[in-house]
Amino acid sequence: MLSLYIRPRLHPYITPSIVTPTRTLLYKRTTKIKRTPTPDLNLNAKLDDPLADNKYYKRTPNILRPHMRSMLLHPGKFVLSVAVLQQIFTIVPFLFLWKGYYNGWLHVPFEMPEQLIEHARGMMEKGLTQWDPQMGDRDTAIETGATAYATVRALTPLIWVSAILGAPFFEVRARALFNKLLKFFKRNNNKKQ
Repeated sequence: MLSLYIRPRLHPYITPSIVTPTRTLLYKRTTKIKRTPTPDLNLNAKLDDPLADNKYYKRTPNILRPHMRSMLLHPGKFVLSVAVLQQIFTIVPFLFLWKGYYNGWLHVPFEMPEQLIEHARGMMEKGLTQWDPQMGDRDTAIETGATAYATVRALTPLIWVSAILGAPFFEVRARALFNKLLKFFKRNNNKKQ
C-alpha cells in the first residue's frame, strides 16, 4: 500500500479523489524526458524518389510506371524518341506503299480526298524532276506517289499514337544500339592509330 501514496499517478487503481493537487506537485517529475521522433520511413522514400509527389506518376498504373518515370525524368529523350519513331513510321510505309502501288501489288481500297491528292501530286512533280525514262512512266510514278502520300497522311493519327506508345521501348533499344555502334567505331578508330 505504500506504493499507492508514494507514486499515486503510476498506479492504475487509484481514484481521482486520492490524488490531491499538493501530492501531484510534490511528486511531479522535474526533468522532462526527451522523446526522439521516430523516423518516418515514408519521408525517406520521398527524399529518395523525386516522383513521389508527382500527380501524374501517382495515377499511372503500376505496369506503366517505369515508362512514365523515364518520360518525366528525361523528357528530352522521350521527345527525341517520338520524333524518330514518327519519321520512321511515316517514311517506311510511304516508300512501301509507293512501290506497291507502282508495281500493282496494292490497290487503293477507299476513296481519297481530291484536295489531298492534288497537294500530293504537286509535291511529287517537284520531287521527280530528275526522273529517268528507263525507270518507267513518270506520270504513273507521280500518281502512285501522290496516292501513297495521301494514304500515309490519312493514317497520321495512328502513326502519332504508335510513336508515342513505342517511344519508351525504342529509347531503351536505341540507346543499346547506339552504345554498340559507339564502341565499334571507337575500336576501329584505335586500330587505325
